[in-house]
Amino acid sequence: MRESPWRSCSDFNALDGDPVMPSPRTKVILAVVAHADDLEFMAGGTVARLAGEKGHTVYEYILTDNSKGSYRLSPEEIIPISEAEARRAAEILGIREVFFERYPDGELDQVNPAVLRGKIMAKIREVRADVVMSWDPFAPGEDHPDHRCVAIATLEAASFAGNPRFYPEHAHPPCAVTEAYW
Repeated sequence: MRESPWRSCSDFNALDGDPVMPSPRTKVILAVVAHADDLEFMAGGTVARLAGEKGHTVYEYILTDNSKGSYRLSPEEIIPISEAEARRAAEILGIREVFFERYPDGELDQVNPAVLRGKIMAKIREVRADVVMSWDPFAPGEDHPDHRCVAIATLEAASFAGNPRFYPEHAHPPCAVTEAYW
């Protein structure tokens, strides 16, 4: 039985070029998250190392508008602040570019899963991602619906991004994701 390329975040040494899964070249990594602070919270140090020390190209794709990210500030106030903070964090971490989808915060479970999967697959194909990072689709106790939706949609999009029969209408050609980290 062949070893699966899908790994947990504890296996990031695979991107360090270890003998289990050597990495002879730099890779393109797409981190798919629900909120503007998710990546920094779940893997900020790892991303900084992968982008800086290891020379991989990292992109971040944030799917919600973060409109519910503050008890004190209104959505109109918090959205631009969150986006500015995400851009600044990306600059510090060495992320090449941040993409914002701007679905309403806390409502990804109301988005058609096929649409969400298609958006993520289109972004994988656009940046030509070798590797995806996201929330763990199988994490027990993950109670945030946005995180669960992003996790499942990313798993599905990464699994089929290399297949030309999935979303043939996309502007960019298929791109096979060879590694995924949760």
